Amino acid sequence: NNGGKARRVVTAALVGVLSVGAVPAIALATGADVSLQAQDPAGDLKDAKLVAATNGTSDIEVPEKGTITLAPGEYLVPTQIKPEFGDTIDLDYTGDDANAVLGYYKADDLSTNIASQDSAEDYDWVAGKYVVRVRITDKDSAYFDKTVEYRFNVVGTDLDDAVIFNAADGNEDTTVDEFVWNKEKQSIGVAVDGVVLKNNKDYQIKYGEAGGSWDSATTTAPTNAGSYIAYIADADWKYVKQIAFTIEKLNLSTADLQIGDMTYDEAATAFGNADTGITKVTANGVELVKPANKVDIKLNSGFVGTGKYTAHVKASEDAANFEGEGDATFYVVKKVLQPTDFYYGDDFLTDAPTEIDLSEGQSFDLSKVNVKDGTTKLDSDLVDVWVTDINGNVVDDAKLKTAGTWKVCARVNAEASEEWAYGSNVQTVTVKVVNGKVATDEYAFLYKGEVVDAAKGIEAEYDGTDVLDDVTVVVKDGDETLEEGDDYTLEVKGEDGKVVDSIVDAGEYTLTVKGNGYEISGTKSIKVKVTAMKLDSAKVVSSLTASGTSYLAYTGEAIEPSFTFYKDGVEVEVPAGSYEASYKLAALKSDGRYDTPKAVEEVKDLGKYTATFEAAKGVKNYDFSLVKPAEFEVTDKKVFLDVPANEWYSQAVYDAATNGYMTGDGGGKTFGPMRELTRAEAACVLFNMAGGNNYYDDATIPGYVPNGNVYETGYSDVAGNEFFAKAVAWCKATGIINGYADGTFGVSRFVTNEEFACMLANYAKAKNEYKAVDADEVLAAYPDASVVSDWAKDSVAWAVSEGIMGGGATISPAGSILRMRAATMAVNAQPEKAGSALI
Repeated sequence: NNGGKARRVVTAALVGVLSVGAVPAIALATGADVSLQAQDPAGDLKDAKLVAATNGTSDIEVPEKGTITLAPGEYLVPTQIKPEFGDTIDLDYTGDDANAVLGYYKADDLSTNIASQDSAEDYDWVAGKYVVRVRITDKDSAYFDKTVEYRFNVVGTDLDDAVIFNAADGNEDTTVDEFVWNKEKQSIGVAVDGVVLKNNKDYQIKYGEAGGSWDSATTTAPTNAGSYIAYIADADWKYVKQIAFTIEKLNLSTADLQIGDMTYDEAATAFGNADTGITKVTANGVELVKPANKVDIKLNSGFVGTGKYTAHVKASEDAANFEGEGDATFYVVKKVLQPTDFYYGDDFLTDAPTEIDLSEGQSFDLSKVNVKDGTTKLDSDLVDVWVTDINGNVVDDAKLKTAGTWKVCARVNAEASEEWAYGSNVQTVTVKVVNGKVATDEYAFLYKGEVVDAAKGIEAEYDGTDVLDDVTVVVKDGDETLEEGDDYTLEVKGEDGKVVDSIVDAGEYTLTVKGNGYEISGTKSIKVKVTAMKLDSAKVVSSLTASGTSYLAYTGEAIEPSFTFYKDGVEVEVPAGSYEASYKLAALKSDGRYDTPKAVEEVKDLGKYTATFEAAKGVKNYDFSLVKPAEFEVTDKKVFLDVPANEWYSQAVYDAATNGYMTGDGGGKTFGPMRELTRAEAACVLFNMAGGNNYYDDATIPGYVPNGNVYETGYSDVAGNEFFAKAVAWCKATGIINGYADGTFGVSRFVTNEEFACMLANYAKAKNEYKAVDADEVLAAYPDASVVSDWAKDSVAWAVSEGIMGGGATISPAGSILRMRAATMAVNAQPEKAGSALI
């Protein structure tokens, strides 16, 4: 516990788990957090765990480790705590049994009580960071008058209320919304109700010039002065809102202009030639050099000796990022004291503490800044000391007690020295104020739950997803889990050194932890290498596949085949243009045999082709070196004489014929794809789908008459010896297709689309594979859904939901089903041939 001090230390949340090889259960907090261990190290409650709590009205879940985020209006009320070596304490804050009291504080001001257990309900709990302090009041308790603190955050992340603010150098004051040119890219933060949000977690952001659009915007923050728009999106890049902002020109009329003092001899030399001796000035800490930076600097009066002078500083008319003009005061003195004459206490000012850890009780004492001429210490009224922010704006000295990067400036007050005895340039020391320190072994990177060896880094294969989604950085502040964005950030840079917001494409990246108010030492970066996805097989997108061979229909013109690629048997969506294919053709000869394969420039002639692949120029996400050659054939043959190989239904007709669901007409040479399907044929289709004659002996069919080898179906229009009699008898027995009230089956009647859907639905029911759906919801997308018959509605909706029908814009429920469509629906319903009697 560092001698009883409440250190803010970022540590890997691996306590008690790394030694046994376990993985931390809680990764980085994504919302506001409450440490589940005591923040107050003093007393016997310093390691008390929070066991149970409410949000002011109802119980909330308290994880063993992790974070608690509360909604606006809620606040944390501990109800049970467990000292490290004692029994659990039930906390009561009211009545005669009260054994504790509560005090609430804002996390950045632990000296001002904002509420108690009696007033918390009436306090305005807006988004922010808070601390609740529990003090035991039971005089009989071993913990009497001991205290323990728990942190919690109230967070509202409705991006509709998001604002942007200047987040330069870790600033978290969301009211600072002014952006001024400073030669650097602007650092822009996003907040809701004063709570800083985390980029890439709570939101995404892009920037564009005013008048532009979301599509033209980039993730790179702007540098130059001008009008811009920040486009705010949620974590999944869904656009939410846009916020206009301006990077103001640096105004020389109001800026703090500084020119260094000179000795008499220096001034005489500098101003001996048309007042051109002053070549540079700093404006709010931004150095402007004449003439390179398009600034003019001229002495306002002639040089006459020691004394006070002013120089006029003016922006050139064509200066794009600063404007205006103003005077800078400097002094010609007898002696210009040097940087080594400035001290912090007894040490040189350059050796002053530049890193202040508030958790260690450290501070920068401005009263220690002094100046000496040899061994003579100048009176304090001869030394001006002030503090600025990183933009050079003067700020209150109290800022040195808050996390951030500040500049302590000191200069001899020449005007106060006797007879212009002393002068100086402005001496500046940059002071980084942190809330804690991070040692190398006190934080860790995890990838997919496993701790990363920093020396090896992370290696992943490209799969189109963001590697960062599987990267976790687990950090803590003592016993409190810290938040990315608020307490530290993760910076990702690509191979070109530019900051990126994701790790998706193949390449090498560097992932770095940067503390917001925390000093990080040791190895704080790891390498991330994304390698190309190694594909292993490919298939041509064919017109037809038969007996394992893929066919493209011959057209007489060059064909540009498309291919699907696979990795470990799983199809991978490879963007068009990502690969180049080379072809070899074994041409079909007149005798029906194939010639020796030869390389060809295009796919056109009849024959068997082999395609090999390589990545297109500039494509780095896919590796085709392991892809086996894809084979296909260009053919002018037809599935049937009236079914070309390149119709949308060709594959289905082929599969229906191959599986034995349907046969051709006229000795099997034609199919009649555009002919209407009859009820007799429909019965045969369903019977064949179930296994047909291969698995149903005659004797198993009700109504079979062995002596006459006929089937008595009971339908007046079905002769027992018709080719469809057995199928009709089977359909009647199974209830898949029923007859009409007049005693007929309607063998020659054409089947409608909705009727065939009902037959297939009955078939699925007979196999116990039917699943009811919400018909209105499923059919809502079709303009002719209203004309589906009531008795067919559920079956049609089922067929649509199963992908059996409904691939077009309409259903056409009352239209007669054509044989090619019946083949398609049959194959969609049952792609594989039956291997046994299915019903």
